[in-house]
Amino acid sequence: MTNYNGTLLSNFGGGFFHGQFNNYTSITAFVGMGPETKSDQVLWGGPLVVSPAGYYAYLNFSTNGQKDLVLGIGYNGGGNSAGNKEKSTSLDISYKMGDKLRLSISPTYSINKNIVQYYPFTDETDVVHEWGVPQLDQKMVSTSFRLDYTLYPVMSFQSYIQPFIWEGIYSDFKKFAKYDKYEFDRFPLEDASYTYKSLIFNTVFRWEYKPGSAFYFVWTRNVEDNSSETNFDVVRNTVDLLKSQANNNIAIKLTYWMD
Repeated sequence: MTNYNGTLLSNFGGGFFHGQFNNYTSITAFVGMGPETKSDQVLWGGPLVVSPAGYYAYLNFSTNGQKDLVLGIGYNGGGNSAGNKEKSTSLDISYKMGDKLRLSISPTYSINKNIVQYYPFTDETDVVHEWGVPQLDQKMVSTSFRLDYTLYPVMSFQSYIQPFIWEGIYSDFKKFAKYDKYEFDRFPLEDASYTYKSLIFNTVFRWEYKPGSAFYFVWTRNVEDNSSETNFDVVRNTVDLLKSQANNNIAIKLTYWMD
């Protein structure tokens, strides 16, 4: 892929595999690599900078989707020659109890290390560096929980919960000395840490009290919190979210079909 000036921005090649066994268990894999190019994304639309050669790998295993209990395990990994590293592991579990109840849970955990991350900063002499690119180390954990329950063909209940916790640490504050090379001017600044956490809760009750006429009750609860502390204690952060003040929204919808 090139930009309007003909500069190569992306050149990636790889191999893909998907196989399914007689018991309907499946495996999917992808491996790819790319050479050094230029990037207009690193500085968010700013000057073009060098983008080192990189690699990416994906692997997923899934059991028979026709069974009541279905298990999926996934892994994503990547990086580049400059030291970037990305690792993500996910688990998907779904369980059906007859035709009425279905439960699913999908936790994900990822660790990323970006040697160059666009982040304007002010140095020790109060000079603002618009094209700052410190290193960013990130951790993220997220879980999606879903419940679908059909009481009767005309009455159902769905609930969705997603806690999310992110931690980022900016270090090695620097800027490009030359945009076509990984050469930098560095600044002796202290690390900057951030933690973000949120909890999303949605629930919907539907009742079709007569053909073509329905009643809906929707409750949405959102909680989020930011801090400059490094605190990736999953249990503690989750408890804090449950105790925090939340934004609650309730909506009711009634439809009536007139013959």
